[in-house]
Amino acid sequence: MAHIVIRCKHFEQTLDWHKTVLVAKQVFVNDFIAFVTYDDEHHRIALVNIGVEADDIGIGAGVDHVAFCLENVAALMNHYSRLTEAGIEPVWSITGIFNMVTNSPNTREFEGEASYTIG
Repeated sequence: MAHIVIRCKHFEQTLDWHKTVLVAKQVFVNDFIAFVTYDDEHHRIALVNIGVEADDIGIGAGVDHVAFCLENVAALMNHYSRLTEAGIEPVWSITGIFNMVTNSPNTREFEGEASYTIG
């Protein structure tokens, strides 16, 4: 993924949430837009502040969910522990797949999954 742009009504809360969930750093922020990244790229997520008075943007504003792959099952379990300690709880997972789905402040689903090999 190069980047994703998300319109959000709860700008500061959404920015904090993305930084926590993705262990991301804020690269730029003003009253209208924020850029965050979790690697060496200049930005992976852009958050656009549409304001809390904006008409309902709907669940995901056309985005159902975004998934990120973690290195292995241990990394996923560490991710789970870190997020639950921060008060971010999984909302569902798929049986038979090592994954965890959480909701952002704008009710967009973010999924973390891990590859694994049996045998």
